Amino acid sequence: MGETSKLAEELRAAVAAETVGDGTSLTASFGVSASTPGEPFNYDLVFAAADSTLYEAKSGGRNAVRERQPAVSWESTSSARMHAPSAATSTAS
Repeated sequence: MGETSKLAEELRAAVAAETVGDGTSLTASFGVSASTPGEPFNYDLVFAAADSTLYEAKSGGRNAVRERQPAVSWESTSSARMHAPSAATSTAS
């Protein structure tokens, strides 16, 4: 997740450095989550972790990047919808 969080931080800083026409400043918050390399990828778990982490960033004052691994173990989700291995999900607002 390090590189994804680094990219999210770069994007957050770039947005914060800009203003719109009337001088209004902008902010962005990002929630970052990723699968474990070599493990089956469960989109629902990764997206849920990124989404809840985004809301943590927003409730913590906005203009932030937070990251988290999905909380549920991959083995306990055998009935969940599985997708291709290893991907990262970011949610921006």
